[in-house]
Amino acid sequence: MRSKTEIIMAMYGVDNFDDYFQVEGRDWDSTESPPLEQWIKFPLPYQAAGSPARPTAQEFDTAMIENKLTKNIGTRQVCRIGNMVVKRGVCGSFLQEAENLLYIEKHTQVRAPKLYHAYIEDYTTPDGKTYAVKYLAMEYMEGLNLNAFEFKDMDEKDQLQIAASIGQQLQLLRSIPSEGYYGRVHHQGFQPRTTFLRTRCRDMLGPYE
Repeated sequence: MRSKTEIIMAMYGVDNFDDYFQVEGRDWDSTESPPLEQWIKFPLPYQAAGSPARPTAQEFDTAMIENKLTKNIGTRQVCRIGNMVVKRGVCGSFLQEAENLLYIEKHTQVRAPKLYHAYIEDYTTPDGKTYAVKYLAMEYMEGLNLNAFEFKDMDEKDQLQIAASIGQQLQLLRSIPSEGYYGRVHHQGFQPRTTFLRTRCRDMLGPYE
């Protein structure tokens, strides 16, 4: 088995962790993502039969003021529009999430939101830069956001019921037969910035046989 020093030398061309962190940080900030066809296999734009109308960029901007669901951190924006949760961002992982939802719907009985739309639109910022922005619209499921503090304050009976419900969903996920590789659905790799696998943030990670 290789040592950590041997690994960072092979992957990053350095022999100490101070230099590694500098190179890794530059890669994170400057490396371009792989082309779209390496992220997903389902065709875009996607629209489910009988789905609500696809939200416009203006509707999304308005909902981010009136019905925002995300905190003021990161580059991902999430809001509620009617009976839909709509996500917007530049990372291809949005589209991977859409593909995962389609796979779950087809192969399991897991209680997951229905995917309504997945598509890409150009978005131009006030300073004139244009980005290929990914949109994901799914079913809004009624419920409460449960954090550790709220869970701690619940009665033990309620805690056990929630844990049992989560366990049931995990069992349904684990009941999907293995296809003999480690990776994403349809024999695909993970995104380049996946924390526990990433090297230079340049290529898709896997699938691993």
